[in-house]
Amino acid sequence: MRTRIITTALSIILVAAFQSRAQDLSSKLGEARSSYNSGSLDDARFALEQALQQIDQAVGREILKILPTDLMGMNFIEGEDNVVGTNLGFAGLFVDRNYGQGEKNAGIDIIGDSPLMAGLNAMLALPAIMTQGDQDQKRIKVDGYKSLLQKESGSEGITSYSVQIPANHTLITLNVQGYSESEVISMANMIPVSQIVKLAR
Repeated sequence: MRTRIITTALSIILVAAFQSRAQDLSSKLGEARSSYNSGSLDDARFALEQALQQIDQAVGREILKILPTDLMGMNFIEGEDNVVGTNLGFAGLFVDRNYGQGEKNAGIDIIGDSPLMAGLNAMLALPAIMTQGDQDQKRIKVDGYKSLLQKESGSEGITSYSVQIPANHTLITLNVQGYSESEVISMANMIPVSQIVKLAR
């Protein structure tokens, strides 16, 4: 029974590996199987976690390829593109891209299985009349997904916005500074949410 479970888990990971074009997973999977067969379950789990981390990184790199390279005339800062796991030791999907500099800038963050999802989905599920009191919050739709637009006025008179898009198990957040609300909504609609959801599944 246990052998069947580990074999099934390895098969699932192998399928995901091929889909994300990861080339160096076979050694980790072999290590996991070998550790499991020798009774070292902690080592098997560790090897599987490393394999999953490599898959998350591969998925993150694919997501970066489909993110816009320009938002309202702001070019993305290539050197700041980040897929966590490559240098922060974080397990799980996390992608970050930044645009522009100075008072006008933006950033897109994508987090798989974010702990904020439950609260955000609960808020978006409330009847609109229950959330009308906050003038700095607005519900919008981005690529068909209910989203939350929030406004914040900085101490130096610079207005910033965030758009949080809970899409299945993935939270996509757009943070923008120095642009109007309508421009921020236009930027949000440039994010290929449906494609990101397909990749992040």
